Amino acid sequence: MQRSANILWIRRLVWTYFLLLIFEGVLRKWVVPSLSNPLLLVRAPIVIVIYALAIHARVFPYNRWVMACCLLAFVGLFAGLYVLQDAPVVALFGFQADFLHLPLIFVMPRVFDLRDVRQIDPYLLNSYGAADGAAVSSGSHVYAQRRGCRKRQRAN
Repeated sequence: MQRSANILWIRRLVWTYFLLLIFEGVLRKWVVPSLSNPLLLVRAPIVIVIYALAIHARVFPYNRWVMACCLLAFVGLFAGLYVLQDAPVVALFGFQADFLHLPLIFVMPRVFDLRDVRQIDPYLLNSYGAADGAAVSSGSHVYAQRRGCRKRQRAN
């Protein structure tokens, strides 16, 4: 019973992670730009909890790809900490941004079933439409900003 409850929580957290992955940029740019920096790290605790629950439920994969990724991550982390002795936060952020999220792609097939995959498919199609709309809106906003800057430069 405990294992199935953990898998249910892992599924919910993966869905939360997935939604944040898609809409984090929009949140940081337009919805709450004052929280832009904290939103860079909002997915990290979620993925750490997913890994902890996956290990507890014995669904965390210990295959050669995950182990190679972990080895490369820690070599990169220690190299970064050695090179950036004055700025360990930069090395930790690089570790978080580059390696922390990679094993999640190996956890997902162990906790998702066919129903979850079918739910993701139409959601992906709709979210890509939303992401395209956000990209067009962002692109037009950047164009308008640059055009305004050029007009001011000509006036000066």
